[in-house]
Amino acid sequence: MRISIPLTAVALLAMCLPMLANAQNWQFAPRLELGYEYNDNYRLDFAGQEIDVSGPLLDVTLPVRLIDPLVKAEIAPRVRANYFPDERDEDSTDYYLRGLLERRTQRQLIGISGYFSREDVVRSELPPPDFDGDLGDISTGDAGRVLFRNERDFIRVEPYFSYDVTQRARTELGGYFIDASYERNFEGFQQDYRDYGAHIGWAFSVSPRSRLALRARASRYETTFDADGYGAEVEWRTDYSEVGQVYVRLGGQRTEPKRSNSDAETSIVGGVGGQWTWPTTDICLDLTRRVGPSASGAIVERNQLRFRLARAIQPRLSFLSGIRASYDEAIDSSTFPRREYVNAEVGFDWRMTRKWSIVGLYHYIWQEYSHEPADSSSNAISVGIVYEPGRGE
Repeated sequence: MRISIPLTAVALLAMCLPMLANAQNWQFAPRLELGYEYNDNYRLDFAGQEIDVSGPLLDVTLPVRLIDPLVKAEIAPRVRANYFPDERDEDSTDYYLRGLLERRTQRQLIGISGYFSREDVVRSELPPPDFDGDLGDISTGDAGRVLFRNERDFIRVEPYFSYDVTQRARTELGGYFIDASYERNFEGFQQDYRDYGAHIGWAFSVSPRSRLALRARASRYETTFDADGYGAEVEWRTDYSEVGQVYVRLGGQRTEPKRSNSDAETSIVGGVGGQWTWPTTDICLDLTRRVGPSASGAIVERNQLRFRLARAIQPRLSFLSGIRASYDEAIDSSTFPRREYVNAEVGFDWRMTRKWSIVGLYHYIWQEYSHEPADSSSNAISVGIVYEPGRGE
């Protein structure tokens, strides 16, 4: 069943209201972008079958955040629209909604985050090199199949809790629920799936800046078939300086497909990455491996690299670059072929004034499946004017 935008918005607002009824220190930081986009292979088809598009785009984000030392809260609706005069069938309007509520006391942390999107599969199945969430957070689900026009509804909810048992030890509890549903299901290309699970852990501070955590995980996958996953991991994370943090995670998972022709599979999972923030440079690097469902109707092992660099060349001119690279393989004898995917971008952000800036991006996407005779690629360029009234100098 597809999820309605109003019901999801009400649910996220209801999540925030009880604890925030008396809060008054809110920050409104809208971002409005009006631009133009060109893409020489919009649906990432084979050579000779490309669809090139060009036209204006509109991207509006309206985040509202609470500024409070004990409570963190945010709700951020977003709308992104494309208009292609020569390819009207490719026009799209995408909707997003993100929410967060977190409360911290002297000994405990409790929170819940939520995310909803309704978007064209060109964006849901060909994700850009964004860095949402913390280091080690892993995106799943995309299968790269965008040859047919379609839309995806996606919802993700993640509650979490930790309690300091002593000054150096704490317990952790967490869970997640992911549901993806498509306007139309195409067998082997875009099919509804669910992914949900929970973890329990124990973390120990080995130094004032570093901690070691042990976690046990259980998950459930529901796609064209169901599967259960069980596993454990160990993670070391450190804020080794005021400008940098690093983590290393290693574990194993046993996945048991619930169908007669598939055997249980044991996979190595984990990740390694870091983030460094200097006055003029911000770098994020993350390499992860996990098991999860795919829109293709299979459960896959995903190896993924994400990299992001933002560098201030001058006080008002910044250079931006990023890359997302994935290598997906089915865990059993399903018909899902091995997939290799790269999405890279470079661009700039030139601030004309405190509130107004000009941005430009070049995107390159490449993809190959093991059972197909050739790969496919696309080039895209976008230029826009951005208005951010809450942006500081």
